[in-house]
Amino acid sequence: MASSSSAVAAGGGAPSTGGGGGGRFFANPFPDYGGGPVVKNDDHIRSLVQSYVNLVVDNTRDDRNTDHRGDLYVGDAGIAYMFLRLHECGLFGPDALQLLAIYCLL
Repeated sequence: MASSSSAVAAGGGAPSTGGGGGGRFFANPFPDYGGGPVVKNDDHIRSLVQSYVNLVVDNTRDDRNTDHRGDLYVGDAGIAYMFLRLHECGLFGPDALQLLAIYCLL
């Protein structure tokens, strides 16, 4: 792992004075992960993901099939891929596939 003084790539903003040659990096102010136990709250994570999924579905246009770029991460293919990954992570159980079925019927 990089040390806490290492640089983190950034897409913009004020560059740091150190490292990177191109000046497109910021100093990392956070300490390295010490390898201890990770405390997680599955209910909180599930709630956050559910709110993001709702935002995606609620903001999908009625003419959603108009994006013909063929990219995996855009349009219906991207949304279906999101539901597949949610199902595979196991956090939502069969609910992710049920959400996909509902979305496909919209």
